[in-house]
Amino acid sequence: MGRKKKIETKKRETLKEKKERFLIILKEEKGNITHATERFGISRNLYYKWYSADEKFSIAADDIINEVIDWVESKLFKLIEENNRQAIIFYLKTRAKKRGYIEKSELDVGFDETKNTIIIKPYEKK
Repeated sequence: MGRKKKIETKKRETLKEKKERFLIILKEEKGNITHATERFGISRNLYYKWYSADEKFSIAADDIINEVIDWVESKLFKLIEENNRQAIIFYLKTRAKKRGYIEKSELDVGFDETKNTIIIKPYEKK
C-alpha cells in the first residue's frame, strides 16, 4: 500500500481577519474607500455595512482617514512656511472664516409655518 498524500486545508479567514487586512489596504490607499474596496475585491456597500455594524472597525477606519488628513495638513503647513500664497489663502478661507476670510456668506434658511414666512439668518457652526 502506498502512502496517502497529506491534504493541506487552507485555514478559512475569519471576518475579523478580513477586516484587519482591509484596514491595511485602506491605509495604503490613503483612506480612499473606493480604491481600497476595489483593490480588496469588496463592494462599497459591504464596507459601509462593516462600518455601521462594527464599532471597532469604524473607529479604526476613522483613525486611518484622520491620519491622512493630518498628513495632508502637514503638507499644507509646509507650503505656508514657504510663503506659498495659494496655501495661505486656502488656509485662511477654510480656518479663519470668523475673522472675515470668506468669499461668500453662509446662511441658514428655514420656514416658519405659523407665520407663513421664510427665515434667513447667518449660519452658525454648531
